[in-house]
Amino acid sequence: MKHLRNPFVQVGLWTAAITAVVGVAALRLVRRPTVRVQRWNLKLGGRITPAGATFAVAAAAWLAFAAHSGVVQAHRVLGRANLERTEATRADVLSGRSAAVSYSEAHHAAVERGARHFEAAHRWGLAGVLEVELGRLWVGLLQNDVAGAEQAFRAATALAPEREDLYDDFVQAMLARGRVDEAVAARRAGMAALGESASDRCELGGVLARAGRHEPATVEYERCLALGGDTPAVRYELGGLYRRLGRPAQAAEHLRRAVAAAPADPDARVELGLALAALDEPAAAARELQRAIELAPDRPESRLHLPGVVADLERRAASGEVEPDAP
Repeated sequence: MKHLRNPFVQVGLWTAAITAVVGVAALRLVRRPTVRVQRWNLKLGGRITPAGATFAVAAAAWLAFAAHSGVVQAHRVLGRANLERTEATRADVLSGRSAAVSYSEAHHAAVERGARHFEAAHRWGLAGVLEVELGRLWVGLLQNDVAGAEQAFRAATALAPEREDLYDDFVQAMLARGRVDEAVAARRAGMAALGESASDRCELGGVLARAGRHEPATVEYERCLALGGDTPAVRYELGGLYRRLGRPAQAAEHLRRAVAAAPADPDARVELGLALAALDEPAAAARELQRAIELAPDRPESRLHLPGVVADLERRAASGEVEPDAP
């Protein structure tokens, strides 16, 4: 009997009970010459009284509401039933792998039917229902309809802004589909609703950096540092971004901290060496690059490219030549 404690079930039972009472009374009002409810005379001698007319209007409104609610709930239940017949796993949908998998005709038919039912429940519902919006969101991902999925995501998070998993799942799904703007907007919406964290800002910085948006990526990494996310990885990423933006002094500041915190990281050494080269410090740059070679001698870069760069930097340091812009 646990299902009877469900508030939706309780509302449904109360609605059904009220509808039954109202329906019986309305039927009596139509068929009987005299109808009395409690102390009100609704019909006397075959004529409907003012109280009866008021009741008739209210009963018609209630029965219309109940019928409408029944139709909407039927669409919700049918939408859920069809989603349960689909074959794509949660992991495949969120990762985007479902777009490359061949599913049966029954799967595609269930997706189409689920989409129709959830859309009808959304369109005709008098108030938003989280289950309906989540169904629309899932169908949108199954159909690779990013615009539809984003609309449903916004509706779902408006109904349940505290659900962190909604933001996390949508960000994952959008990144898997190469939709950087939608992923960034979703993460920022989550931060607005739940509060920002250093990890959130670090994630945004990485997303923007991978998309080639270096300047906004630095803003996110700087905010990550301000929130306490001071790690060698963040310093490394921020230093590399500043170097690519042609700001070697800022790059070197962060990269020195990255190297100090993780002295055995050859990548940080390489980035620091390139930043120092851009700052016309060839001797210091050569030392960092040489140390990177020693830390990872088997890497192709250490065997094929860096030795020549080190030799050129050492030659420049010995001759006092001014460094050209670093690559």
